[in-house]
Amino acid sequence: MRRPDAAKGTLKLPLSGDRARPDAISVRLAHQLCARLPELLSQRQTSLFEHYLPYRDAAYTGALPDERKRLPEITSPAGVWPSVSPAHILIEPMDGIPTIEIAFAVAWDEEHTVGARIRDWRLIELCGSV
Repeated sequence: MRRPDAAKGTLKLPLSGDRARPDAISVRLAHQLCARLPELLSQRQTSLFEHYLPYRDAAYTGALPDERKRLPEITSPAGVWPSVSPAHILIEPMDGIPTIEIAFAVAWDEEHTVGARIRDWRLIELCGSV
């Protein structure tokens, strides 16, 4: 997923359920996710850019001197996509509530995966170690 309108590659989509079949709510969310993914990614680019900014600032102030050489230059939320690739998508209950998690590998933090957790089609959490 180099840009929100040009997904590349294939990801498995694990759904919660039992041995007989996936959970009906998870199946419904998976179908809706296909239609809503471009909108969700467009919304997440701002969150990803906000996640990037402290890394950029630390590199420029010298707190991460080696990072400045290899840190991507991103100047706007829409500019995150060349430095982001999908890690996984899953749909499962978290705290008993159906939740979608879209996880991204990001070039500015190679040690962590950044996960966007979504409920009712709104971001509830952007976490940096999923």
